[in-house]
Order: sequence, then C-alpha cells, then structure tokens
Amino acid sequence: MFDSLPYRNDAAIVLRRLARSLPLGAGVLGIATCDKGLPAMMMAVAGLPALPGVIVPGGVTLPPAAGRTRDDPDAGGALRAGTSFPRGAAELGCRACASPGGGCQFLGTAATSQVVAEALGLSLPHSALAPSGQPVWLDVARRSARALVALAGGSTPCATS
Repeated sequence: MFDSLPYRNDAAIVLRRLARSLPLGAGVLGIATCDKGLPAMMMAVAGLPALPGVIVPGGVTLPPAAGRTRDDPDAGGALRAGTSFPRGAAELGCRACASPGGGCQFLGTAATSQVVAEALGLSLPHSALAPSGQPVWLDVARRSARALVALAGGSTPCATS
C-alpha cells in the first residue's frame, strides 16, 4: 500500500499525456475497474478540460453459484484446512468468480470508486456496479460511447447502432 496513492497519481499523469498525444482526438472514453485504475482514470479525464470524457466503470464480478467468493475473508482458513494448498488454491481461484473482469463483489474500494465516478457525472447514470461482461455492462459501454460522441459534437446518444 506504500505506493498505492502515488501510483494513482502517476497513472493519471500518463493517461493525460496519452490523451494529449493524439492530435485528432475528440474525446476520451475511459474503461477502468480497480481501486487504483479507476481513480487514476477519473483524475485523468477530469484533468483534460479541453476534451469531453466518459468513464465506463469496469463493473463488479458476479459471485459464484456455489462455493466461496474471492473476497470471502474466511476463504484462506478454509483453504488451509482443506486439500493440499496448490490444488486447493487453484480450485478456489477457478471457482471464485462467475463473470470475467470486474471489481469487488462487495462495496469495497473498487466498487466505491465506480459509485463516485457516477456521482461526479463522469459515468452514465446507473452504470456503477453493472456486472462485468454481462449484457447490461455491454449496454452501458455502448451507451457511454454514444454519449461521448454526442459530447464531442456528433450524433445524439439516443441513436441506435
């Protein structure tokens, strides 16, 4: 955790530099999930006042239908009491998430960052905490891209594709 906050600042600086390096760029569509990447993306987009920006929160990982989640605080103890460590760890890792990508399966720092991005108006309404990779999340991503085009002076965000 010693480098966590400085990393966010450094990442925001790099993201702003990347955005400014595109001379024909008309806007920034940021996609980020974790408790480091999403705050960095928010700082980067907010720090580019000359470019419209929209953030697509990476969403949350759905919990498994059966078994422990990756965020279960007792998972380590159960793992130590169960099968051999390497095999048990591999099985826990494979079964802990029911959807790809995403952030916390609870309102931790990554999920809270998504809520903050939405509250600040950097993300579309109702976009925080959409399950990652699911149809609703893909819809949020499409609508976010349309909103960015509209902010950049293109077509309306209500247009269908």
